[in-house]
Amino acid sequence: MTNPQVLIQFADDTTRRIEVAPDQTVLQAALDAGLQLFHQCKTGSCGSCVGTVENGVVRMRSDTSIALLPREIEQRKVLTCLAQPENDAHIRMDYGFNELQRYRPQRFRAWVEDIHRLNDSVVELTLEVDEAERDAQFLPGMYYLLRVPNTDIWRPYSMSSTVEQLPSMRFLIRLLDDGAMSTYLEKECAIDAELEIDGPHGAFKMQQPPQGPVVLIAGGTGLAPVLSILDTLAEMRWRAHPIHLHFGVNRLSELFYLDELAARLEWLPNLNLRVTLVEPHTDWQGALGYATEGVPDAALGPDTEVFLCGPPPMVDAAVSSLEARGIPPAHIHFESFIPAQEGI
Repeated sequence: MTNPQVLIQFADDTTRRIEVAPDQTVLQAALDAGLQLFHQCKTGSCGSCVGTVENGVVRMRSDTSIALLPREIEQRKVLTCLAQPENDAHIRMDYGFNELQRYRPQRFRAWVEDIHRLNDSVVELTLEVDEAERDAQFLPGMYYLLRVPNTDIWRPYSMSSTVEQLPSMRFLIRLLDDGAMSTYLEKECAIDAELEIDGPHGAFKMQQPPQGPVVLIAGGTGLAPVLSILDTLAEMRWRAHPIHLHFGVNRLSELFYLDELAARLEWLPNLNLRVTLVEPHTDWQGALGYATEGVPDAALGPDTEVFLCGPPPMVDAAVSSLEARGIPPAHIHFESFIPAQEGI
């Protein structure tokens, strides 16, 4: 009995065919064949290796991975690091073959340029990358892994900066009780400290200029990749359609970057900003509710591109609402916060 053959089709219609042995996943078979698909964790938790099954029967070792929403599984999306074909299959990736070369993850050094608290639970970390890596490439929305110094622990963080701002890279990091990176940042990190970083990674990204209105929805530090997308549009002087940015947190004490967001209203005349709190407060005169609420009907249409990042319940609710309001699933790009993983 021959092993299943899997046709991998990229967004630019480049194709590669691989053979998958019974004890292999699609990702393992691809890597063994010299085909470097985008991936990172290899455990199903990051979502970087997602593809869509066009033909054939492909099962996953675990169909409860938090990196896929139930509706994505219904749409026949799979994580290639968990995917095992039962017969010949055809899997489509949402990135071009040339992107594998241009955005191939690299490991390099960086130094702390600045670190400061934005509130009790969020810090802004700015790194300066190594001289040899100053031509690094990434797409807005992607993330890098940062190693906790003197450990084998890596943590994923999305950039809030853009590729045009290199050699500086900026991250918004939520501090967690007893978190390995959080403890380092609070107690040990200092200016000029050296960090090792690895990337870029991630399936959440803006790949090309939008062809219609843009809706950006962020919860908490999910603002980081959304800001990278917004600032990239500003650098492109993109004025073709309206941009709607919705940023929300639970409590007043969790707000940050209000001045920075207000400044972007001056840079982008087509930007509409809505900042919301879930819990009312006497000192807050702004909107109440969730970041996913209040998107005007005029902003939503068949050409609208939506980018959203936040905790899984927020993302799931937003995707359901947007699909019900007529946004094509292919135009809804999202990333959910995931638990920290030990190692890479």
